[in-house]
Parts: sequence; C-alpha cells; structure tokens
Amino acid sequence: MKSAIMIAAVLASRPATKTPVRKRRFASGLFVFLSSATILFGMDNEATRRSLGGLAGVRVVVEPFAPEAEMQGLTITAVRTDAELRLRRAGIRVLTEEEFNESTGVPFLELAAAISVESSVRCGVSEFVNFRQNALLERDRRIFAFAAVTWSVETVNNACRPSAVARFVRDGFNDLVDQFVNAYLATNPKK
Repeated sequence: MKSAIMIAAVLASRPATKTPVRKRRFASGLFVFLSSATILFGMDNEATRRSLGGLAGVRVVVEPFAPEAEMQGLTITAVRTDAELRLRRAGIRVLTEEEFNESTGVPFLELAAAISVESSVRCGVSEFVNFRQNALLERDRRIFAFAAVTWSVETVNNACRPSAVARFVRDGFNDLVDQFVNAYLATNPKK
C-alpha cells in the first residue's frame, strides 16, 4: 500500500512536459484515494472465532481518548453505551463489574482509538476492537497469558473533520462491534 502511495505521489509531482495531463490526474486521484482510504485489519478468522465459543458474556472496556477528541464531545460513556446496546440487542450478555471479576477467563471487549488532529480541517483516526481473555500457552500450559488478544479487528487511516470526530469515531466503533457480534454469533448460534 505504501509503495502505491509513493508511486502515485511521484507520478503526480512530475513536470507537465514529461507526463500527460490524463496520467497526472489519475496519479493525483490515486494518491488522494489511497491516503484517505479506510483499511481494515485484524484477526477475524475461523481460528480466532473459536476463542469466542462458550462465553457466558463479555465486559466492555473503552480506553481514554485524546483530549482534542474529548473537547469535540467524544466520551468513554457514549462509546461504551453504544457497544453494550449492540451486544445486548444481539443477545450477548454484558457482564457487570462483579460478574466480570468472577468470570472464568475475565473476557472483555476492548475499544481503543488513536486520534491525531492534523490541522483545523483534518483529523486522522484509527480504531481497534480487541477481544481479550486469559489464556494458557499451548507449548507450555504452565505459562499464563493475562488479557491475551484472541480476536480483533481494526481500521486505520480514516480521515474526518475535527468537528465531526465524535460521530465519526462512534460510527466506526459501531461497525467494528457489529463485526464482533457476527463472529460471536457464528461461533455461538442462538438455540
């Protein structure tokens, strides 16, 4: 992806005498598209979905946001409420703090965002949803991994206006939580 952006940038910066207008426009358009495209990554496959099997429920944990995003109205409470509502609507039990502390494996869905205000008109956003639980290593069952990531999805390189960052981030998390719901339901079909 980075090489495609660099190629597009080089093509767009060539003098007009060496590159026809049509090629320059294409290269400029490609550069703009690639630099603002949403790229989805993560570990959502058959193997990672198996780690969601048999869960009694999950706790939702939202990591703190950048102060610039909070100043635009983005709150941990709003994002957590959105995620919990989506889980409950899908029939996934949301654990209370007490239930979470007493649960086997202490399973939780972690929501985190890296937000960078690049200018007064552009903000970069990457969002991460990780399912974490305690795990034992297969090679040595005596080794305990606390809060290991066993399933995840993320988006990187999203762009929005700083004034719209709260809605943009909440919508992005809603999409990623929906992916978790789909993975969970594929592994734990309703009876």
